[in-house]
Amino acid sequence: MATLFVDKIDPQSGTTLSLGSSGDTLQATAGTTNNLGISEADNWRITVFQSINADTDTLINSSWERNDTDFEKIGTGLTENSGIFTFATTGKYLISLQVVLQRTGDMRYVSGQIHISTDSGSSFNERARSFTNIKQTSSATYGSMVAVCMVDVTNASTFRLKFMTGGDETYGLENSTTLQRTGFYCLRLGDT
Repeated sequence: MATLFVDKIDPQSGTTLSLGSSGDTLQATAGTTNNLGISEADNWRITVFQSINADTDTLINSSWERNDTDFEKIGTGLTENSGIFTFATTGKYLISLQVVLQRTGDMRYVSGQIHISTDSGSSFNERARSFTNIKQTSSATYGSMVAVCMVDVTNASTFRLKFMTGGDETYGLENSTTLQRTGFYCLRLGDT
């Protein structure tokens, strides 16, 4: 085995640089930065119970915090202001929203929604919606749902992300400062 010391490897113009062959494993050694894998991974959750009124879609904005329990973000991560999130870099992202709710009484439907803005938050478009319902079995009954989407963030300075919820009855969003109840995951999978 030989060691190659270089500062940069460029492919010939108009070609693709390939490392390894089928069946080979590419691995960054300890102490080096691996830029071949996921370059951005973030995880946020709400830390305060949020009450939601019936028959209205509501912004989930109840004291967001980045997960600080056995987790450390990869890359720069997202930034948050009043429930609106900003991406650090362009790329294709997988976004997964988990909503845990509780209600004393039945509910025909409740939704969790992912919304994206491409104009710095002036307008948002819904990109994913998930539903569940509740049939009361005791004084407080719980439910959960997951909404997932993929987004191509082509301009990190103008793309924004927010999460909404709505149902036909009043309910509350469960929170925690030590585990994931209502919150989301965001993974950058590749370049735009």
